[in-house]
Amino acid sequence: MQTTKSNIDINYAIDKYSNMVYRLAVSRVGKKDIADDVYQEVFIRLNRNINKIESESHLKNWLIKVTINCSKTELMSKWNNIEELPEDIKFETEEHHEIFEEVQKLDEKYRTVIHLFYYEDMKISEIAEMLDTNESTIKTWLSRARDILRKALGGDENEW
Repeated sequence: MQTTKSNIDINYAIDKYSNMVYRLAVSRVGKKDIADDVYQEVFIRLNRNINKIESESHLKNWLIKVTINCSKTELMSKWNNIEELPEDIKFETEEHHEIFEEVQKLDEKYRTVIHLFYYEDMKISEIAEMLDTNESTIKTWLSRARDILRKALGGDENEW
């Protein structure tokens, strides 16, 4: 069992953050096989760098940043011609399934901010720091993404 300055070990990180990493990978790449590769690469990198993790918040931010970077790398690779997500993914409601499908149609930057804001409960300031951009840009992307989703899902302006 490898420990760090903050006594975080790899098993703890996997148990606590595996769902977050996988959801973010799926959200970014839109393909199950590529998301699986991203997930695996993120935790391989964590195992190599766990001694550098200073705290719980550093661990979470590090995992998100590495997941985003690995997703970019995988998408740019010539091997990303792998099957789309299966049609039989289970969702709690049909509405959740529709929202997921519409989010997947968004540009990568919009998908990322929607995922981090709504699914990972990150603040705009945290997202801006994570994506190395300013807060007003994140607010703009979030607003545009909401508008696109609202129109696609037939919602009215006050719902989001």
